[in-house]
Amino acid sequence: MKNLKSFADLFVSIKTINAIGLLVVFFTFCFVVGVASKLPIYAAPQETPEVAPVAPKAEEPKPAALESIELKHEALRLTVKLPGTFEAKEPKQIQLKSEEFNDFKIVEFVKHGQKVSEGDTLIRFDQKKYDEALAEKERAFRLSEMSLQEEVASFKNLEDKTPLLQEAMMLAKQYADEEFAYHYNVLEAVDDKMREFSFQWAQFRVELAREELRQLEKMYASDDLVEETEEIILKRTRMELASSEQSFETSKRTYERYKEVIKARDDVARKRRARTEELDFQKTKDLFPQTLEKARIALERKQIQFEKEKESLQKLREDKKWLTIRAPVGGVVYYGEYKDGKWAGAPQIYGQLKIEENAKKETVLMSLVEERPSLLRVAIPEKELHWVKVGTEGKVIPVANPDLKFNVRISELNEYPGVAGDYVALMNVDVQGNKIVPSMNAGAEFVVYDKNDAILVPNSALKRVEDEEDSDTHGYLFLLKQDNQTEKVKVKTGKSKGEKTEILEGVSVGQKVLKTAEK
Repeated sequence: MKNLKSFADLFVSIKTINAIGLLVVFFTFCFVVGVASKLPIYAAPQETPEVAPVAPKAEEPKPAALESIELKHEALRLTVKLPGTFEAKEPKQIQLKSEEFNDFKIVEFVKHGQKVSEGDTLIRFDQKKYDEALAEKERAFRLSEMSLQEEVASFKNLEDKTPLLQEAMMLAKQYADEEFAYHYNVLEAVDDKMREFSFQWAQFRVELAREELRQLEKMYASDDLVEETEEIILKRTRMELASSEQSFETSKRTYERYKEVIKARDDVARKRRARTEELDFQKTKDLFPQTLEKARIALERKQIQFEKEKESLQKLREDKKWLTIRAPVGGVVYYGEYKDGKWAGAPQIYGQLKIEENAKKETVLMSLVEERPSLLRVAIPEKELHWVKVGTEGKVIPVANPDLKFNVRISELNEYPGVAGDYVALMNVDVQGNKIVPSMNAGAEFVVYDKNDAILVPNSALKRVEDEEDSDTHGYLFLLKQDNQTEKVKVKTGKSKGEKTEILEGVSVGQKVLKTAEK
């Protein structure tokens, strides 16, 4: 019990001490906060700004002067920088333009970039194939010439014979008509009579043979004994009678057949034949001029063909000049086509030119250009086109040598865009004495606007007009007057450069405007 009471007393003592400690901590915290609130605080102004002491009441100060600028004359120069290419003037394109000969086997040729003089050999081809082709062409032409001569002779013969043939045809027609009329007027009746007479003659021969046999039989019947000769004569006479009777029977049937059938058929056939001959005559008569005309046209075609072969032979003879191509002028050899300062197809052309290989016709094999370029070509994008015109001056700096500068002036400007959508400007340039060659690149800079007495204002001072048609060319400035008063003035704007804009109308030199436009 005694121990238990001691433990309880200890517990109460501890609780009492803890309570007192908490009170001490609480009062200590309140004391520190109170003291700290009276001390200066070192912190960022935006967090706990220092409270300014209350100043004694005085007169209100005048407002601070507005920030302004005084208008004055300044120099305004605008430039356009564009890439360009040096190029040669009037390059000479070397093409293989033979008209007949095609087998150009290369024997020798100059190298790319080689300097040549007028008359130097650029490329030479094998002549053997050409000589063979020319010999064959001349033989074929000779045959054509002889064939034409034969055609001319044949036509001349036909032309001379045509009147005679026409006359012979007319006579043949006349004779045929006469024979036709003669048949029906004379010959038909005579023919009928002859047929009837032949029939009667056959009948007479039968009667004659029968009477002769009767007389012989009567004569030999009076003899007591018929001799062998008489028997033979009787036998022969009886056979002749039988033959005559058979012949008569045939003649009778033929005669009757003729009168009943054959005569009518012969008449129809004769008249049909006469009509056919009449049609053939008319056709031949009508075609005689055409036949001669056809022969004439055929001769003309032969002559035209002959002239073509003659022209072809002449062209082949002239093609001999292409076997050796010489430089028409002096210059530097560039393979491929030189166009607009560039070379097209140079690697392909140069790769195709090989000894013993054939060169292609109608292809620009090489170009002869002047050693030093005399032109500068500049491509102008559409957005920059309004800045430049013929006569615009500038400077050009070669990429290969930035220390060099050449004065230039645009002498030609395309009116219409090229296939790439840009506009091409050309200008003369003198690069003599410098290592500048055609197709080198350069940078061109053109002064497109230069004014020494321009009035310029910061873009911040200019307030653009809104909802007006002239919003792109006009704006407002705020003139600074006495007592910091401002006046809003409408002005006409000009060119811009960087952060400044040119003022053309509305203000004058010496006036002051706000550096920052009012809202």
